[in-house]
Order: sequence, then structure tokens, then C-alpha cells
Amino acid sequence: MDGGRVLRSLLARWRPEDEATRISAATGQALAILIGLFGLLSGNFILVFIAMFVYLGAQQEGATARGRLLAVGFPVRAAMVTDFRTLNHGDSIRDAGNLLLATSQQDFPVVHGGSVVGLLTRGALIRAMLSQGQDAYVAGAMDRNFVRLPPDMDLSEAFTKTSGSCALVMDGENLLGMLTAENLSEFLLLRQISLIQSKDKRFA
Repeated sequence: MDGGRVLRSLLARWRPEDEATRISAATGQALAILIGLFGLLSGNFILVFIAMFVYLGAQQEGATARGRLLAVGFPVRAAMVTDFRTLNHGDSIRDAGNLLLATSQQDFPVVHGGSVVGLLTRGALIRAMLSQGQDAYVAGAMDRNFVRLPPDMDLSEAFTKTSGSCALVMDGENLLGMLTAENLSEFLLLRQISLIQSKDKRFA
């Protein structure tokens, strides 16, 4: 996987970054297939396991790099969720669980006195429900060191900031929206469709 990144960096000196990414990812996947076949033929299933790991890693690296390229030039506000619900600092885990069931939202900003003081993720909610019970307060389970993103940050930079987790889009102390992995994926899908349609129109 590190070798794939080195190869991509070398290729990027002479080729566009998206092309370098495709070549390095395809090379990594081809190498993984060869290692897997050799492992199967030789009966070395450890090599097969390593090959699967390398293949999936190359695939994920290629997808992440392509996503960053598709997001270049767009601000975070273009992909953020603006229709969301919040929890109060004094709400219980039971209240959070009811909101989780009543909406399609999985992560909830926690507010106190008009200010955002934390973020309660679905994972933290489930862990708190199992370990502390439904009468515990969300304040004890929320993440106080949540990721904050300015609305005008380039969306490609947000990839490294969020790492697939939920981030809150804030203008100073004012909560504007949320950037989730699901919404980011949907934005990139629509962006890719738009590019395909633009290419079709040029060749029509």
C-alpha cells in the first residue's frame, strides 16, 4: 500500500494526478491478484489473505483519491446536510434513542445555551445505552472534541479532516450544517454523473 503511494507520487511528476492514481491503484490490484493466484496454487493461504488485504487497500486508495479530485473547487457548504435535529445538553440517552428511531439521522449535535458543546454519534449512543443505561445524560457520552469545518473550506481538504466520520460545519460558533460520510458520497456520485453527462454532450 505504501508502495502504491510512492508509485503514484512518481507518476504524478509526469502525468495528471487522476491518471497517476488510476495507474497506481490498478498496478496494486494486479499485483494482489498475482500474489493471490500464487498463494492458491502453492497452498499458501497466508499469501491469499495478504493479497486480499492489498487488493482492498488499493481499491480504497483509488476511490479516496478519485473522490478528492471530484471535490476540488467545491466548498464544504455545497455538500453539507442542512436539515438536521439537535439534542440538548440535559437530554437523556433515552431521548437520543427515540430521536435516532424517529429520524434517518445517526449523529446529533448537542447544544447548551445556544452553543454547540458536543456531538453524539450513533456508536457512542449505543455504547452509553449498554454501559450507563437509558437514564444517563447525553453530556456524559458526547464527543466534546468533535471535528469543526468552516463552510468555505475546499471540500477536497475535508477528506483528510473527517476520515469518514461526521463533522460539524460551523461559522465561528454558529452551526450551519453537518458533513457526513453518506452525504459526501451522494455529492460525489452526483458530481460524477454530472461530469459523465457533460462529456456525452461534448461528443454528441
